[in-house]
Amino acid sequence: SATTMKLCIVVCSLLAVLCCYSAHAKPVIPFKYPLYMQCDARWGNENMNGSTICQEGCAMSCVSMALAGKNISIEGVDANPEVLNAWPRANDGYICLSGDCNNLVLNAPDNIAPGRVNFVSEKQKPNVSVLQQWVVSDTIVSIAHVHNNGHFVLVVGYDTDNTTFYVNDPFYPLQSYTY
Repeated sequence: SATTMKLCIVVCSLLAVLCCYSAHAKPVIPFKYPLYMQCDARWGNENMNGSTICQEGCAMSCVSMALAGKNISIEGVDANPEVLNAWPRANDGYICLSGDCNNLVLNAPDNIAPGRVNFVSEKQKPNVSVLQQWVVSDTIVSIAHVHNNGHFVLVVGYDTDNTTFYVNDPFYPLQSYTY
């Protein structure tokens, strides 16, 4: 079909705590996204304007997972942290904040695939039902701020118990956080 899917990226804050798996859990994971670890040997040492993807590439790694999961390439190349890192470096996609020049300009991914990627907002923690709706939407991807707003993860699913959200965490070996 000629219909263009628009991928909305929503960054929200989950004041989260590691969750233990429940025997009564009923996971809802509607889409498959690749898990890109920011310290992967293929790109972990790549420069991000002063530090490396391994050191500070969580948001950028999450965006690359979202793009790859939605089959959106970057200038004809499959998205991964190395490919995505090269794009903002060449297109003013990083910004300096308080001396830290590795901050991804939040709407920069809009320019990767105009009409298909759209940054919506950096919202504070939405209610559970809104976040669950975003998870099952084929046009919205949620990237959550965790660890006291110091780290980003890609939200990929939720548990029907309404407290657990499944994530692709690009740094920590965690698969879920509680709401």
